[in-house]
Amino acid sequence: MNSIVKILDLGTLTFDKSFLTSGRGMGEIITVPSWAVLIDHPRAKIVVDTGFGNPSLPHVSAWNGKRSEKQELEHQLKEYGFKPELVFRMSLNAIFI
Repeated sequence: MNSIVKILDLGTLTFDKSFLTSGRGMGEIITVPSWAVLIDHPRAKIVVDTGFGNPSLPHVSAWNGKRSEKQELEHQLKEYGFKPELVFRMSLNAIFI
């Protein structure tokens, strides 16, 4: 049984590099992608979401979370021909820094 793995683009976060590098690069602003992974296995459709949730929430807006309508999870699934209600399992993994 073969699986197909797709990367879903869920937006970006922009913040000071020193948050990721133990204080190095302080003052350097970086933008990093936020992804989810869709695993299309013959027995199940699985999404592993490493995204940042709702961009308007205070803890996300502090990290300058940005997401366009095309980067919403539902839209990304539809881009690959999947309906959200057909996803069998979903794993939510928060970004902790």
